[in-house]
Amino acid sequence: MEVPEIVTMDVGQAMERCAQLSQSGWESAQLAASALEQFPEATIETTRIKTASMAGIYSTRLAQNADLPQRAFDIGRFVQSLTESTESFVRFFSVRFKTWRILVVLSDDVCSPLASTAVAGVGENPAANSVGAVGTISAGQALALCRELMEDGWVAANIAVEKLAASERGEYPVWIATPATLARHYGERALVTDEGSRNLASLDLDRFAQVMSGLDDTTIRIFHLFDDYGWQVTCAVSDDFARPLGAVAISRLGE
Repeated sequence: MEVPEIVTMDVGQAMERCAQLSQSGWESAQLAASALEQFPEATIETTRIKTASMAGIYSTRLAQNADLPQRAFDIGRFVQSLTESTESFVRFFSVRFKTWRILVVLSDDVCSPLASTAVAGVGENPAANSVGAVGTISAGQALALCRELMEDGWVAANIAVEKLAASERGEYPVWIATPATLARHYGERALVTDEGSRNLASLDLDRFAQVMSGLDDTTIRIFHLFDDYGWQVTCAVSDDFARPLGAVAISRLGE
C-alpha cells in the first residue's frame, strides 16, 4: 500500500504532541503550542521526509552557521535526535509565532513527537521579487515537482520541500532560463569555491551544473525559494512544468 505524502491532524492532536515535547524540556515546542492556540479550528498538514535527509540538512545548517545556536531554540538537540533516530521516515509541520518559525517532527504514524526547533528568520532576499518574471507556479505544483527531485536524491530539494510545505504564499514567480547559461554560472561558481567550504555553503552545486550542461532543452523555467536559515534554493523545471530538472541551494549568509 502506498504511503501518503501528506497526513492531516487537528490542532488538538498537534498541541498534544507539542505538550509531550515541552514536558521533556523542548522550549521550541512551547512556542509551537502558543502558535497553534491561535488557530483552534485549523487542520494541520504533516509532510513525509526521509529522516536521514532532514538530519543531514540541519547538520549542515548548524556547521555552516556558527551563530545559529544564538538565534535558534533546541537546534543542537534537534540534530542529535534526528541523527540517532531509528525511524526511516518522519513527518513534520511548521508554524509561525511572532518572529519565530517552529518546526515539529513526528514519527511516521504521527503518534509520537520526536523533536522540534525554532529559528528567528533572516528575512527574504530582495531578489525574490517578480521583476522579469514571465509567470507564476502554484505552491502546490512546486511542492509536487520538488518531491520528485527529493526522491531522486537531490539534497537541495529537501530544503525546498520543507519551505513549500510551510508556505503561506499561493504562488511563486517563474523566470525563463537557458540550461547553457545556468551550467556556466554554477559551473564557474563551483570552480572558484574550494571543496571544504563548498560543502557548507552549497548543496548539489556540481550536480546541478552537470545536469544543466547535459540538457537539450532550448529554454527552461526556474523559481527561487528563500528559507529562514539564509538559504536560497533555485529549482529548474521544463518549459511545460511537467518535468523537474534539478535544484541547487546556496547559503546567502556572509555574502
